[in-house]
Amino acid sequence: PTASIVNEVVQRCPLHESRQLTSYCRECCELLCEICLSTGDHPQHSEQICSLTEASKEKREAVIETQRGSLGDGGAFKASLARVTKSIDSLHNRTESVSKRVTEFFQGVVDSVRKREREVLDDLDRLRTAKVLPLEEQKARVEALLSSRD
Repeated sequence: PTASIVNEVVQRCPLHESRQLTSYCRECCELLCEICLSTGDHPQHSEQICSLTEASKEKREAVIETQRGSLGDGGAFKASLARVTKSIDSLHNRTESVSKRVTEFFQGVVDSVRKREREVLDDLDRLRTAKVLPLEEQKARVEALLSSRD
């Protein structure tokens, strides 16, 4: 319902609200109703008057032609595309290089952590041996005392 109301308002002449727009004056670039056609400046522009459908088609073709003209042979777009492609390649190369450096850095960190892990485990093993040996000797003496009592 809203679209039909909008279309009805858009298709109504702003000067003669009861009339629908039916024509286009190429000279003035204005939409016209029947009253506008027969009054004002437009009777002198009879060669420049066309239907809305025809005007729409002409405008559409003009837009398409303008787009084609702006593309030209595509040289500007090709140059722009080449610059974008070069930027993408450069970005890939830089990220690949950084990725390798990050991997090498973290591999060094992992290697350092593993080396330190081995050192700590070796220290722990030496401490255990240093603490367990005297305790085992003490345990053996207590067991010997107990067995001599029996």
